[in-house]
Amino acid sequence: MLGKGGEVRGSGFQAFFLSLFRFKLIRIPYDSYRAEGPDSMTGFDSFHRLRSTEVRDLVFALGAPGLLAPSRPEILSDAECLEFLLNAEARIWDLDQDPQPLQAFLAQACTSQRLGRYFEALIEYAIRELLAARRVQPSWVINRGRDTMGELDFIFEDASSKLQHWEATAKFYLCVGPARDDWRSFLGTQLHDRLDLKASRLLGAQLGLAHGAEATRAFNESGWSGPLISRALVKGMLFYPRETDWQNGSHPPQVASAHRRGWWSTEFPREGTWIGLEKRRWLSPLSAPVDSLKIFEKGDLPADARRLPPAAWMLARVEEESGYWVERERGIVVLPDWLEKARAWSTQVFSST
Repeated sequence: MLGKGGEVRGSGFQAFFLSLFRFKLIRIPYDSYRAEGPDSMTGFDSFHRLRSTEVRDLVFALGAPGLLAPSRPEILSDAECLEFLLNAEARIWDLDQDPQPLQAFLAQACTSQRLGRYFEALIEYAIRELLAARRVQPSWVINRGRDTMGELDFIFEDASSKLQHWEATAKFYLCVGPARDDWRSFLGTQLHDRLDLKASRLLGAQLGLAHGAEATRAFNESGWSGPLISRALVKGMLFYPRETDWQNGSHPPQVASAHRRGWWSTEFPREGTWIGLEKRRWLSPLSAPVDSLKIFEKGDLPADARRLPPAAWMLARVEEESGYWVERERGIVVLPDWLEKARAWSTQVFSST
């Protein structure tokens, strides 16, 4: 089910899990992600469940629906990412049986609690182990004399000896502006973080840095040579007002049609079973034994909730299936004063153009 430019068709999770069904990596009840046509899951009760949280995060970090439409060759498409996973099927199975190598790598590479660093560590492991890169240099700082120009996320030589440069990020934005089809309307929980600015900077300055004279000189001095291929791996999720059609409504043309969606609100949901997600659990859909997680209550916040600037709570609505909590939808609850500041910021952006 591939669209133009290698984009997997279907709504967010459906397209992703249908693709992963080819080697049964995720166990999700088929009736929640039913599709039409020969690739439908109809007739299958479930997927095999990956047991390790870290392995699920690894698979989803690489194979989740992309956030940006693959309108430019620099953007890694869903089809390319899924092909990486399919080629690494045996390695993924082995990891799920014994996740210690991945866990040890993450413990060493990711001492920070930042979600971005955790995502980058997962991608570094994927490049090293799933893509079987021959040489990998993460976080390569490019200098001009004594001045730092920037940092390249990953430089590596792939299995076919091609020199690759990847910039990788996972972002979560709330639609608070006046037009949901305008990507300037999407802000992060930290108000200076805006979808259009992040994407433009990533596809412009960050990818371009690797092709400047200073980077070329640094590569040559370190023994890296040959044409450089720069790509952007952009994952994440967009959250729309809960009172709108957040599951199927319009979105900016620069955003992938199959991007992951959720809702935002200033009020906690009153119906359903909800679990609060700490930052490291934002990446992949929740799937965990019932007795391992607590049901969310307003007075029982996720451990890191009070440290988020400003306060924001990521919630997953779950249903029990065979002793597991299985995620059905995702939402963010923000404080009213944050929303007031966000809308003031957005009004200023739109009024200045």
